Amino acid sequence: MTSGKGEQHKNQILDHVLGGPDYVRPSHVFLALYNENGEVKGGGYKRAAIPNIHNNFPPAKGGSKTVAGAVNFPVATSDWGKISRAALHSHPTEDQPLYHATINPARTVPEGAVADFPSGTITASES
Repeated sequence: MTSGKGEQHKNQILDHVLGGPDYVRPSHVFLALYNENGEVKGGGYKRAAIPNIHNNFPPAKGGSKTVAGAVNFPVATSDWGKISRAALHSHPTEDQPLYHATINPARTVPEGAVADFPSGTITASES
């Protein structure tokens, strides 16, 4: 899964580099999952927290950074639907995405399943 940058995040980076306020890196990023109705709601869902540290985000290569380590969500207590998009956010419940992506192929998360992303499958890209 590779990604593009969210609009708000683009503006924050531009302001940081070109005469605006300094960008402050969040201490954690939160992976959010989206189905055909928007971000998953209910059914035991919550965004997966990833500490924003070097061990989880090794140095960038080729304009991309890949999460080192698996990212797992809680067990679905109801059907989460067909998950077709994901995004990294700087807040556990609010804000605009930092990076967003399409999940290809989309995957269904039925009741009792765990949505998990193995190490090396989540990549944020500057392209």
